[in-house]
Amino acid sequence: MAADILTTHVEGWNDNYISGRANRYPYDNVVSFVLRHFGNAKAEERSGICMLDLGCGGGNHLKFIKDEGFDAYGVDGSAEAVRLACELIGEPECRKVLVSYFHNMPFADGFFDCVIDRQSLGHNCATDIPRIIVEIERVLRPGGLYFGHVFGRETTSFQYGKDLGKGDFSDFTSGNFKRSHLVHAFDEMQIANFFASFELISLKRLTTTDIINHGDLVVVYEINARKKPERK
Repeated sequence: MAADILTTHVEGWNDNYISGRANRYPYDNVVSFVLRHFGNAKAEERSGICMLDLGCGGGNHLKFIKDEGFDAYGVDGSAEAVRLACELIGEPECRKVLVSYFHNMPFADGFFDCVIDRQSLGHNCATDIPRIIVEIERVLRPGGLYFGHVFGRETTSFQYGKDLGKGDFSDFTSGNFKRSHLVHAFDEMQIANFFASFELISLKRLTTTDIINHGDLVVVYEINARKKPERK
């Protein structure tokens, strides 16, 4: 992402969080995923399972991960988001929540067992998304899991944005993305190509109709992928 676009995008989200746009409770899809894949771990084992919330926002998923006994880390480009997350989860965990761009995160190779990403990857431009996925793969251990949501190009709110090309949209005047600043529109083939170096466990197409916002169709792709084991 060009430096000026990235700066404007981060500033926009910072303004969102300052104005109170932060989720306090975890989304059911994230809860289900974490408990389905890691819920059988005993209490004494959970502290050794490291999870990263990519684009942690106000800390709603971090708090859930922490409260379940897992080792919770978070990154966000917005300093205000990180402040809110720290306020929510408290010490000492807040020291593991950092301001960082997603394509260059301050973690060692293979540090995490799982990366959670609810609609953060898709708030980047097409040229940066592959770099971010490479970085996600780097910080995951072999066999580690990625769980993410991105918006499908059939989502009708894209019509209210400025088409920047390559599936990128910004400056939304209405609809679900009015305060989202920059959103990439994905399709199934593109997701498969982006995650070609992973084992794609499942790819689900979730649809809803937003009756309030002009009856807009919202299409979300739910991605569950595994970092491939190292070759011997």
